[in-house]
Amino acid sequence: MKYNTEKLENKTALITGATSGIGLACAHYLGQLGVKLSLVARRESKLLELQKLYSCKIIIGDLNKETTIKRMNEDGFFSSDIVINNAGLALGKDSFVDISDEDMELVLQTNIHAAFKVAKYSIKEMMNRSSGDLINICSIASHEAYSGGAVYCASKHALLSLGKALREETYGQNIRVINVSPGLVQTEFSNVRFKGDEQKAAKVYEGMSPLQPQDIAWQIVNALQTPRHVNLDEIIILATDQAGATKVKRS
Repeated sequence: MKYNTEKLENKTALITGATSGIGLACAHYLGQLGVKLSLVARRESKLLELQKLYSCKIIIGDLNKETTIKRMNEDGFFSSDIVINNAGLALGKDSFVDISDEDMELVLQTNIHAAFKVAKYSIKEMMNRSSGDLINICSIASHEAYSGGAVYCASKHALLSLGKALREETYGQNIRVINVSPGLVQTEFSNVRFKGDEQKAAKVYEGMSPLQPQDIAWQIVNALQTPRHVNLDEIIILATDQAGATKVKRS
């Protein structure tokens, strides 16, 4: 029996945090499928590399700066058919009372304020044309809080809750809102979290087989290619060696 999948060729996709990890993997998958990309990240050299490979518009900028959001709006990035709301970070594993105000503010600014703006302006455009797909990159930490991750867990729970609310605000309008919650994915995430301490970052994945960015990107592409009447509201993806935010089998 033939299954009529959604065609992605010639659609447009906005990806934030597009030069590393899940965002970069999504850019490659979608670019190879003929999707026209609108990419936002801070690393110019990597954006230029992607621009050589695929049909791309790029903005080199920090989503925490209003000038970046303004330019995205002016350049039509929020009018994309597909929006992968990916940019985010964690900083440190300190207890809540010990985390610095600077680190806390940066996590909240990036994971909530910037991500919410991307969702807001994108959903508004989707509602205007009665079509679109919003993918929020959440985390298993959206579902399970853990010691040393209070601010990060709270910020990702906020994004998960936003996605659920947007489903209620947009259902019946040909708009799909999908929350994707990965577990341990081997990216630059831990290097950023531990501020360049490669030994600490490596220990996060030590003795187990973590997910890879392409594993998450493949699931996202699969969700986008399902027929239009299908909405995968929530996708939780864990490594086989992982059974929860803190349950990891190591050799």
